Amino acid sequence: MEKSTTDLFWHLVEDKAGVKPATEPQIFTRVFTSKESHWERFRTVKGETGTIISDFTLSGEAFEEDLDPMAHVEIEPRCHPKVLHDTTLDLGWSVDAAAVKERVERGRKPPFEKGGEGKSYGRRAIARQFKTLDLSRERLRAAQVPFTLSGIDGGFAGAVPNLEDLSISGHKVQRVENLPPLVVNLNAHCNLIRSWPTLPNNQIRHLGLSGNLIESLAVSLPREAAAQLTRLFSLDLSSNRIPSLPSIDPLLYLPSLKQLLLQGNPMCLLPNYRRRVVSSLPGLDTFDGSQVLENERDTALAMKRERLPGETPTPA
Repeated sequence: MEKSTTDLFWHLVEDKAGVKPATEPQIFTRVFTSKESHWERFRTVKGETGTIISDFTLSGEAFEEDLDPMAHVEIEPRCHPKVLHDTTLDLGWSVDAAAVKERVERGRKPPFEKGGEGKSYGRRAIARQFKTLDLSRERLRAAQVPFTLSGIDGGFAGAVPNLEDLSISGHKVQRVENLPPLVVNLNAHCNLIRSWPTLPNNQIRHLGLSGNLIESLAVSLPREAAAQLTRLFSLDLSSNRIPSLPSIDPLLYLPSLKQLLLQGNPMCLLPNYRRRVVSSLPGLDTFDGSQVLENERDTALAMKRERLPGETPTPA
């Protein structure tokens, strides 16, 4: 059975992490018993003060608008042992899941109890705390999720607006679009993708697109668009269907590309394949999993000057 990214996300949050969003504000009640000898002081959540001479019920209300976005935190040092050792939970699909669960549980406790926050976390408040999300087929199988990913739905970007790291590998996704606005690391290996992803910003740092059906980037990645990807330093296009160097011509215009994987493509059978790629992309530090040495770069550039047949031109 297939589900969209948004539906899969909430399935993991609610069913696998056991985090239940609040549907209405929580009301906490605390009863103060007056004493004959003096007046009791009290303070409401809004900062109002007063006095009581009889039993008084104090109600504190807080909803998701009161929540500040939670900073990215390490899991183990911050989480309550009950969260970390509950074997019925699966929190491996996001490094944020355990911390989010703990905070939601603290929110369910009254603010006048130790460790209690007295906050109601609705769906919007919970979702915006996630910065990482692994929806890969391998991860879903490990979590015993009986669903696969059908595609990235139009509401996904708004559902998790602070997401930075996303994996959707191992499904049958044909197009990468509707990504959250802050995504900087994307892994979409082993899908049915044929073209360059539709990116929400120019801040992307890593793209993993191995094992897809990409044949050329000439149409889906214009030179002008490539030149604007100033932070993209890591790109994996291995095991696609790229036949020749001209098919990846837009890569010449990526200003910060340092790590590139092309192995497993038909173009790897070309004579002097590695030297031609290195000479066309002299800024690479790592190519096909091995470091580009200075003498290798010099040799490749020397061959470039000899204008080997079939070599990709260098942009002006």
